[in-house]
Order: sequence, then structure tokens, then C-alpha cells
Amino acid sequence: MIDFLIQIGDFLRPIFYTIVSMSVIGTIMGIVIFVIQKIFDKLITPKWKCIIWIVFVISLLLPIRLNIDLDNSISNLLEPIENISYKEEYKARMASYNSYVQRGEPNKEEYENVTNELNLSTFKFIAFDYAIPGIWFGIFIIILIFFYIGGIIVSLKLGKNYVTDERILKILQECKDSLNIKKNIKIVKQNYCKTASIFNLKIAITDEIMKQEDYKIKNMFMHELAHYKRRDVIFNYVLIFAQAVHWFNPFTWILIGRVRQDMEVAVDELAINKMNDEECKEYGRTLIESLNKPENKKISNKMLCLARKHSSTKRRIEMIKLKEKFNKNNKTVAIISIILIIILVLLFFTISSKDTSNKMYTFDFKNVAPYAIPYVGDSASVRNIVSKLSLSNVIKDIQFNTREKPYTIAVIYGEGSVNRNGMYTTYSTKNLNEYKDFIENKTEQEKQEILENNARALFALIDNLDEIKFRLAKIDELDEILVEYSFSRNELEEKYNMDLREYLKNPEKF
Repeated sequence: MIDFLIQIGDFLRPIFYTIVSMSVIGTIMGIVIFVIQKIFDKLITPKWKCIIWIVFVISLLLPIRLNIDLDNSISNLLEPIENISYKEEYKARMASYNSYVQRGEPNKEEYENVTNELNLSTFKFIAFDYAIPGIWFGIFIIILIFFYIGGIIVSLKLGKNYVTDERILKILQECKDSLNIKKNIKIVKQNYCKTASIFNLKIAITDEIMKQEDYKIKNMFMHELAHYKRRDVIFNYVLIFAQAVHWFNPFTWILIGRVRQDMEVAVDELAINKMNDEECKEYGRTLIESLNKPENKKISNKMLCLARKHSSTKRRIEMIKLKEKFNKNNKTVAIISIILIIILVLLFFTISSKDTSNKMYTFDFKNVAPYAIPYVGDSASVRNIVSKLSLSNVIKDIQFNTREKPYTIAVIYGEGSVNRNGMYTTYSTKNLNEYKDFIENKTEQEKQEILENNARALFALIDNLDEIKFRLAKIDELDEILVEYSFSRNELEEKYNMDLREYLKNPEKF
């Protein structure tokens, strides 16, 4: 059972932190879109506002990353979030603790420090690798079930009391013809929803609505059928799913609320485009009257694709008045909107492919120098140092020989790592490709230089380290070593004619 839960945790962790990264990206993008639309509210048509919002929704649901030579992409800055894991730190602290205990007669103060570090790493490992992703998934499932049950309740509340009044059905058919809708859409009479709404190919109305004038009923039907024409009912389910996925981010819920408001405005736009000026005025009056009705419960609003807040009434009326202006500038607005979408994609959906391989094979010694240690037996610190050097993304394992001289470490590079339970963990596709590039495309001299730089840094940073071995595992093989590169402190100090520890005094010389 425990092994099963661990496997679930290992499965959920990368998904959750990818979603966290997507949530941050989506929030920033949503705020940018909101500000732009606020500034150009009367210039961008409601239809194009909704199209732009689709880019925001995609950013919440799909981890799209386009490799383009663009260093200022938001995705580049947030990429570390997706790789959050304290498993390696926990393994290193545990190894350090076991090594310290095995020495016998531990110093009380040192023992407390090692134990405290292990306890902290254990807490972070359990919390960030298992607990938090597990809580996210649990609440995500609960929200989905909540909305699913809500949909069933709404469907039952609406019932099957279909309207057969010829007058009402004739108005419906006229509206369907106006919007070129062929689908068989029924009208159901109920008292659950106070305003006209569409749900699963049913337009829900009340007895009060049926008693109103023909033009008012027509305007209501035009609005609800425009929802169907625009596929808003389907898109509304996508929004509900996005809210469930990003339940932990209140900004996402607020922005999705804005998306629903703009959907209503876009529906108004589609409906009035089939009307003359007088009919548009009547539509506006009907809109005001319908919005003065008591609001439905929030769960009903979401399931019925409603976003009819009184605060948005004024804006919707203003958009209706801008019908002619929007129609005249339609092409210009389309071009501006497409340019805006392209800019958003470049800023939020791209990662830099520029110099990615070079970043893997280089490091800044000045940033590593503060981590210098006196003893190679401090395995946690050694692992931390190695993780800051070249090829850090493809470290498979680090082995230590500290029982007798020469004190040696062996760094094994490969396609994955083996944890303490013998479970094999593969790296991301990006890291696998980087390792294959190193093995297959780098010349022997280039490999030697890259690994020698790592060796120089380790000899400079670990005071009593004598030898270093770098082992390159075969591609697609768990245990087989392709080649081994060995370096000794004496050989490199003779080659560079200096004590390598001098680099710590002058990192610029490295």
C-alpha cells in the first residue's frame, strides 16, 4: 500500500508543479489581457476579446512550450518551478546521516546539526513531493464531483415539461432561422431559473417569460441561441475544468469570471448583428429588464453558462451602442487582435532554445566558490556542489570512497537515477536529449575539456579530495558504463602549475 502511494506521489508531483507554473503564467497573461482590454475596451470587438481570452485558457490547461530564440519569455523564468523536488536533497542528507553514524562516537553538537538537517530535508521531501500534490489532486477531484452533481441537479430541476405553445415555438424557429441553426432545440418550462437560459439543447423559461410580448421573447431566444451558435456551453465546461485544476489560485477564478462576462458581451454582439437599429434598442431594453430579475444560485450560473452580474449591465449596453463602429473597423480590429495574440504567444508560450546546450556544459565558478568544504565525507555538500557544475541535469549517481586514501568520488552521468527503493526514475525529454547530444555529438576533446573543468572545480572546492572519476552510462542502459574519465589532484595541479585551491582566492582565474 505504501509503495502504491509513493508511486502515485511520484506521478502527481511533476504534474502538480507543471500546473503551478502554468497557473503563474496564466495569471500574468490574464492580467495583461485584462489591462489591455480595459484600455482598448471600445476598440476591440467582443468577438475578438473572447478569442484573445482563449489563449489565456489554453495557458491554464496545456503546457505548450515553443523552442524559439527568445530570452525574455516568461516561461524561461518559471521553468525551475516545474522541477521542484526535494528527493535528491533528502537522499543526500540521509546518506550523510548514515555515514556520520557509522563512524561511531559522534560529537553531540555535530550529531544534532546532521539530525536537524535530515529532519528538515525529510519534512520538505514529504511536504513538497507528496503531501501538497496529493492535497491538490484530492480537492481537484472533489470540485469536479461537485460540479458534476450540480449539473445533474440543474438537469433534474429543469425537468421535461416541454413547451408546445405554437406562438412560442414559432418565435424560436424564427430565431433559429436568423442564426442559421438546424439543431433541434427544445423549450422547457420551469421555475428553477428565473431568467432564460440554455442547458443541454434546452432553453429554460418560466411562465412569466411566456406571458411577455413577442419581441421580448425573441430577444431572449436570440441571446440563448447565440450561446449555442458560439459553442459557449462546451467552452463553459472547459472553464469549469480550468477552475477545478487551478482551485488554489484565486486570480484564476477572478479572471475566468471576466471571461464569462466577455462571453455574454460577445453573445450580445452576435445576436444584434442580425437586427436593425430599432430591434437593437428593444434588445437592450430586454437585457436591462432580464438583469433586474433575482440572480440564480452561483452553481446554477456556472452550469447554465451565466455571468449576469448587475455590475456588467452598463458595459454590455455600451457595447451594443458600439455596433456600427465595430462593424466599420472589423478588419483593423482583427489585425490588431492577431498581432496581440502573437505577442502573447511569444511572451508566454516560448522557451529559449538559444545556447541551451552551452548552458549545460558551462558554469560560473564565482557562483560555486561559496560552497567550498574541507571534507569529501560531507556527501550532502558534495552532491550540492556537483549539482551546480556542468551536466548537472543528468547526474545518475555519486559514489564515495572516504575510508582510505586516495579519497575519491565517482560521478555517474546517465538517463536517470536509481532511488533507495531500487525504483528507476527517468529525467525529462529535454534532459535526455541533452545527454544524447553530449554522448553522440561532442568530440572526445570536448568531452575531456568539459569534465576536466568539473574536476578542477571539485578539487578547488573540496579540500581533501584526491581523485575524481566521471563515468558515462550507455544510452538506454541502466547500469552499463560506456566510458570513464579519471582525474587526480596531483596531475591537474602539475598541468596548471598551481594549487587548485587558489581559485577560491581569485575565482576570476578559473
